[in-house]
Amino acid sequence: MYNIFFRATYLSLYLGFTCVYLLPEISAEKNTLKFVQAIWRHGDRAPKYKPYPADKYDESFWPRGWSQLTNKGMQEMKELGAYFREHYTKEFISPVFKRDEVYLKSSNADRALVSAQAFLNGLFPPTEDQEFFEPGLNWQPIPVHASASEESDPLLKPTSFRCPAYKRLKTKAAEGVEAELSSKYIEFFEYLKPIVQAKGPKVRLREVTKLIDIEREILHNLSQPDWVFKNWPQYSNKTTLDIVLELRHIERTAEFNETSLFFLTSGLLLGDWLDRIEAISRGELVKPKKMMLYSSHDGTIQGLLYALQTAEGYKIPYASCLIMELHEKQGYFFVELYYRTPTTTNTLGYNMEQLVIKGCVKSCPLDKFMLLLRANALFKTENLYQRCELPLCIINGAISPMLTEYTHYFKYLTLLLATSLSVKLF
Repeated sequence: MYNIFFRATYLSLYLGFTCVYLLPEISAEKNTLKFVQAIWRHGDRAPKYKPYPADKYDESFWPRGWSQLTNKGMQEMKELGAYFREHYTKEFISPVFKRDEVYLKSSNADRALVSAQAFLNGLFPPTEDQEFFEPGLNWQPIPVHASASEESDPLLKPTSFRCPAYKRLKTKAAEGVEAELSSKYIEFFEYLKPIVQAKGPKVRLREVTKLIDIEREILHNLSQPDWVFKNWPQYSNKTTLDIVLELRHIERTAEFNETSLFFLTSGLLLGDWLDRIEAISRGELVKPKKMMLYSSHDGTIQGLLYALQTAEGYKIPYASCLIMELHEKQGYFFVELYYRTPTTTNTLGYNMEQLVIKGCVKSCPLDKFMLLLRANALFKTENLYQRCELPLCIINGAISPMLTEYTHYFKYLTLLLATSLSVKLF
């Protein structure tokens, strides 16, 4: 027997009455699953650059180069794919890749693309009943779809997308965070000044948080100087690296923890997800996919978690994954959210947590889910461009943002052309 909860719907029709009715709080079962969409952060990668100038580990220590996925990262993503295989191929999708069931989209960053390939190797390894394109090779090519450059991908790389409005808000938030932290950790910042070789009279927060990639070096068994493990009694006896990781988490969170910030970074992705599950529930899609997968970055997931109104302050480790399931039971659609993160050890274990959005239950009725989250979403790309204060171009019927640095040239040429043709501009 299901638990009963009250759910009120208020009708603002001309009749002017209120209707209160009862619905069962439905718990999910595998045979109720209708659709899955999931997004993950790429796997473990090499540092973006040397964490500090005197660091002895240059790019030669990373076989695939700066920012590229490591073998550990590939293993993490293959393990995530294997989890999806174990969890979803028994009763939901085919154990063999079928393009009408699964679609995978990635940002155009190398680390995200390679993560997608490693994931698919775990989800759809070649099986004996398949025709091997090369006998003995435990891999098969499966399509991964990617956008253009990272700077023009507001869906999966919003932190790199040119959005003047977001940049202005982010800068203001960052200034407040830096002022607070540089005051609280004044001794810590001064200690690191010669290490990071600060470019100004004061050490900037970003100069300190760049040191986070030391963690990558440690994970790959690269020895570190003693200052990395120095304990700070005045800061709860944490080590230098512990404090750096904490500061970076605060710095990163400040980029998304206000409505205006997560709206501009993850509103479009949330709108994409909401639009799709609503269309599926209404039967509006012809032969809809069963699974939409996205290979992306920490900032994309961080913003989406805020937009979804889940608990705040989540860390986004490598290979972490946010899963949204759409279920149907007894004619009612409901949504469940799960957040999967790797364990902090070197083993390939994981932790799974079911998330609850504010104002709902774990198995959240779809209509209530939409009601609670619609205001956080953007459903059209052109609306994002307008909110970002970007002028629009229409090229071959597609709407794209005009790059800011070219805007004044376009205005000048338009005015010049209009003047020469004696055309009045409105």
